[in-house]
Amino acid sequence: MRLRPPSIRTQLVTLLLVPSLSLAYLWMYSTCSSVNDALRLIRAVGVYRYCGTVPGQ
Repeated sequence: MRLRPPSIRTQLVTLLLVPSLSLAYLWMYSTCSSVNDALRLIRAVGVYRYCGTVPGQ
């Protein structure tokens, strides 16, 4: 018995799935990185106001 070749729809979904997932991963990574940097800056401002010195000096 012969197997049918995959449909065009299946081939397109397969070809577009990998780049879409990698772009989504890169977007999540850059968002998390930016949010973490922003939170560090907010904490640094709080330390500066509390202590009166620049953090790390």
